[in-house]
Amino acid sequence: MPIRFPKATRTGFSLSELLISLLILAEIATFTIPKVLSAQQNGQNNAKAKAVAAMISEAFNIHKLNGLVDANTRTIHLTQYMNYLSYDTTSGRSVDNTPRQTSWYTCSSSYPCMDLPIGGVLLLLNNCRLGGTTSLNYLAFMYDPDGTLNGDYVVNAWNWQGKSIHFLIYADGFLTTRNNMKAGSVQGGCATVGGPDVGLDPGWFSW
Repeated sequence: MPIRFPKATRTGFSLSELLISLLILAEIATFTIPKVLSAQQNGQNNAKAKAVAAMISEAFNIHKLNGLVDANTRTIHLTQYMNYLSYDTTSGRSVDNTPRQTSWYTCSSSYPCMDLPIGGVLLLLNNCRLGGTTSLNYLAFMYDPDGTLNGDYVVNAWNWQGKSIHFLIYADGFLTTRNNMKAGSVQGGCATVGGPDVGLDPGWFSW
């Protein structure tokens, strides 16, 4: 005698249940996707900034090994050891400053801009010289990962995605950011003494 199975009383989800599920998924995506994209962009910015830091450090050390580092050394003297696509002192375009700063920088002879192969713009703060060769004398650079003036807001006041990172290279070869600069640091020719300047690193950057 053949075995008979009871008829299924339900074969799937109703239309209303499917619509509710889709609405829930859409709500989750609304909050999740922007955060995922932001985290991905922040990671890319951080990786590029670290590559720039390594390039600055290498350029300075080569210049120092050649016996050319002195009180009159400026950022522009390191460009011969750097890899860049173009050098801009006349276009008048602007790039972002660091977080908490309302002003910005415009490419000029005092602030030359270098477009980099990895993307973004390295701005040389060439208006100040090293000023000496102690462990407190430094040269300064700004790296804007997207190379445009925008300051896109991402998560909070310390995490502006479009903001620049401020790198300092000291006469002893030590490289850091403005957030972690040495106490009593001196930027020659600009009479700048200070540090550390906490809160000036964008939220996307970490060592």
